[in-house]
Amino acid sequence: MSMFDRFNNADDNKLIKATLYDYELSIAKIILLCVDELPFSVGASKVAQILMGHQTVFLTENGFIDNSMYGRLQQFSKMELVFIIKSLAVNRYLVVNEALNVFDVVSVSPKGYSLLEGRRKLDFHFIDTICDVQTVPFNEADKQLLHALKDLRITLAMENGVKAYEICDDVTLLKLAHYHPSDLDELKAIDGIDTDFISNYGAEFIKAKDTD
Repeated sequence: MSMFDRFNNADDNKLIKATLYDYELSIAKIILLCVDELPFSVGASKVAQILMGHQTVFLTENGFIDNSMYGRLQQFSKMELVFIIKSLAVNRYLVVNEALNVFDVVSVSPKGYSLLEGRRKLDFHFIDTICDVQTVPFNEADKQLLHALKDLRITLAMENGVKAYEICDDVTLLKLAHYHPSDLDELKAIDGIDTDFISNYGAEFIKAKDTD
């Protein structure tokens, strides 16, 4: 029996899921350990730069290159790492402050420490979403729509008194900008779009496409 045939058996799907979970857990722990060593709070993009091993004046002068997790996740893009960091925050593994476009990572939460210590399991997934986003091409019209959708997200966040990432994450914006859904049925057909987002804000984002 080939490896391909073997992994198409139902029993072995459990092994695949377990392996992917361990992979996601390792990534999450590396990010949490990185944040735990930060001398002061920085934006999610700066945390991503540390994990990617960037050499900048800011990181060097402030001792971030001495972080034990520096350069440990070079296989990911900055966009992908920022998405994972924000997902950890949304799921309460990180404590953050956010003001409009500024997303400051402050510290590891009690829930995050429980994960590091093995007392809690990771309760969300991100690898499938990242792999899907990685294959989405963008043209100029998509980019223009993306800017309009970002502005709408900020406006809705201010009107509703919530943080921008609570309206939707960056991956949702990227999918909306690429697929250009014309109605709620088309929006629901896009894989990975949160049902609460569709119910609460779907119509607003579809309208933004029509007025862009």
